[in-house]
Amino acid sequence: MASRSLDTPLETPGRDRIVDALRSVLKNYTVRVVVQAIVTIWAVATLTFLLVREMPGNPIDVLIEQILAQEGISYQEAYDRVAAS
Repeated sequence: MASRSLDTPLETPGRDRIVDALRSVLKNYTVRVVVQAIVTIWAVATLTFLLVREMPGNPIDVLIEQILAQEGISYQEAYDRVAAS
């Protein structure tokens, strides 16, 4: 009776088909998840860009008004400070 080493896995055609099918499923799943992530990131970035562009007012003017209210300096000084940062 021939003895078989426990280190070598069983080599069967059915097992190879199962392994190939599993690899195919995992590859398809990975591709699908990566594509979905890219689309989601693009959608969030686009939505954020559009929301910021459609907001009323100018963020620079808001910063200038905050500096004017807090520090009591001239408009030009506040503008220069915001432009420098």
